[in-house]
Amino acid sequence: ESAYATVIIPLNDPNEYEGGLYVQSGASSNTRRHVPFTTAGDAVLHKYDVMHGVNVQSGKERCSLVLWFGENEESVKSKTVPWVIREAKSSVHAAFLFAFNSQHGLLGFNRDLEIAKQYYGWASRR
Repeated sequence: ESAYATVIIPLNDPNEYEGGLYVQSGASSNTRRHVPFTTAGDAVLHKYDVMHGVNVQSGKERCSLVLWFGENEESVKSKTVPWVIREAKSSVHAAFLFAFNSQHGLLGFNRDLEIAKQYYGWASRR
């Protein structure tokens, strides 16, 4: 839950299974759009704010290489997420992560249940 960006690379032929990676533009599953990989080794890069998931309906197992990236070298070394702090008032996803990290005292956040409650509330109303 701390990646600034993610790369997903299918390692087996995407034609061996039905479904796979999707992106979603809203809360409803009706907004899901399948990401059409053509061949093993294709790649997709997305930032933290892209709602996504995986749904394999049939066929062989789906096998992928997933790479998670921090915002910069310092954030990786310090195990912090400056983008969460910077984006928490404008991004629902960042607000949720701000709340979660505040609730549990993770990734450089002080444990603060009141702050967590505020950010969970803000994120849930969006």
